[in-house]
Amino acid sequence: MRFFFTLLSLSILFLGCKKQSTETDCMQLSAAITANDVEQTKKGISNFINNLPSAAYTSQNIDKLTSTISGQCIITATVLCFDCIKTLPSQSEIRLSVVSGSTTVIKIIDITYTPDNRMKFRNMHD
Repeated sequence: MRFFFTLLSLSILFLGCKKQSTETDCMQLSAAITANDVEQTKKGISNFINNLPSAAYTSQNIDKLTSTISGQCIITATVLCFDCIKTLPSQSEIRLSVVSGSTTVIKIIDITYTPDNRMKFRNMHD
């Protein structure tokens, strides 16, 4: 019985930390987008990519990234296109919308991939 309560306590502790971490990640990402801070946005998006079941550069994973951001944060994320920017390497675009006070800040982020085909934040622009 004692083992059960110890296991239950540890489970609650770890689950609680994950939720708080997600809230912090969302707040930091929202603030970075609002402030047009490309480096902090890169860190925030990279955290979300790293927490996905797979970071492979695929249409399905770009969709998972946007649904995760929209589902966990007060940020609307929409895939504009997958692998549509024909640069080397090619890029995908995601629109991020954050309500800040009485205004809505809209930014576009570019997602590209590494040589081992993992998603990678490239840039943020209007």
